[in-house]
Amino acid sequence: MNQLQQLHRLIDAYFDCTLSEEQEQQLRLMLAATDLRSPLIEEAQAVMGVFATERCLNRTPQTKRRGILRSFVAAASVALLVGLAGTLIINEQMNELCVMYVNGREVRDASLVLSQMHGELSSVGTANNNIDITLTNELRSMADVLNSIE
Repeated sequence: MNQLQQLHRLIDAYFDCTLSEEQEQQLRLMLAATDLRSPLIEEAQAVMGVFATERCLNRTPQTKRRGILRSFVAAASVALLVGLAGTLIINEQMNELCVMYVNGREVRDASLVLSQMHGELSSVGTANNNIDITLTNELRSMADVLNSIE
């Protein structure tokens, strides 16, 4: 009996529901591996989902994908560590750059420099609030004038 006849016999038995589980698995593997074509073979391949089985047989092993994923994770970890180290080094250098001049004298005490800077920025914020209040009052006055004209 040639391979085509054997395959047709197994397919007929499959459609008659007379195959054992082992025979069905053998048929599935044969259909996935065969180059033979006939309407009965194509119907059996479609019904049994042989194309999915064939993809499973021909796909890249999980170990290769995991290896690529591990390499990517390792590279990302190295990049994160380099970035973190760079940030720490820059922050350390920034602490050394905390300098101000008071009456022509250099001051490097970071807490003193930061408190002075905070005070200056607070005065800028206060001036900004005063300007907002003044502008709001001016706009209200203009609105009152426009309302009285109507």
